[in-house]
Amino acid sequence: MKYVALRRVVGLVLTVFLMIFIFSMSAQNAEVSNQTSGGVIRFTVSLLYPGFNGLGEQAQNQIISSLQGFVRSTAHFLVFAALCFSNLIFTLTLEKLKLLMRYLSSIIFSVLYAVSDEIHQLFVPGRAFQFTDVLVDTLGIMLGAAVMYLIMKLIKKRTLN
Repeated sequence: MKYVALRRVVGLVLTVFLMIFIFSMSAQNAEVSNQTSGGVIRFTVSLLYPGFNGLGEQAQNQIISSLQGFVRSTAHFLVFAALCFSNLIFTLTLEKLKLLMRYLSSIIFSVLYAVSDEIHQLFVPGRAFQFTDVLVDTLGIMLGAAVMYLIMKLIKKRTLN
């Protein structure tokens, strides 16, 4: 019983943390958001490509610009996978619900949060509702649910042996 309570708390805390993180990233205006993702790209590329810092500023900016869409989509995908996964840590402890309902409730919750995130961006200068972001988020959500499902299958298989 103590383990279940711990999982509930951990799942709730992680879920709320991720929701706050997503909201704060979405609250950045377009300029700040571009600087944030640009900084991540600059840091990552300079680690992976040692000659990057020796390039001229225009060449660096061109590389950063060309990677913006990929990095943003990857971030959407991963953070929403984590949101669904963390929410499942909590909902899987709700044993009164059928297993399918526990998974569906986490998936639906995460998709609704993805939609609300895009609606939120309508009120942020330079940002907009992007249906493609909701699709990418949903793919991430499905990955998060699938990973949790596989982990639970492995745990069940190990406890039966």
